[in-house]
Amino acid sequence: VSCQYELAAPFFKKITINLDNGKTFCIVCNGYEQGKYDVCRIMLNGKVLKSTFITHEDITNGGTLQFDMK
Repeated sequence: VSCQYELAAPFFKKITINLDNGKTFCIVCNGYEQGKYDVCRIMLNGKVLKSTFITHEDITNGGTLQFDMK
C-alpha cells in the first residue's frame, strides 16, 4: 500500500478540501481551459515539485497545490 498520489492535469479551476484536522488543502489550476492538459509547473505551498506525486501527509498538513498550465 502506497501513501502517494500520482498527479495529472486537473479538470477544474479550484477546489478546497476541508480536512478532519481543521486544516484545508486547496488545489488551484492557473490557466485552466477545458481540453487543455499541458502542465508546465506544479507547486506545493509555493515550492516547485520535482516529482509527479504528493504524499498523504502533504495533504493532511494542509496548504495549496498549484498547477500552472501552458
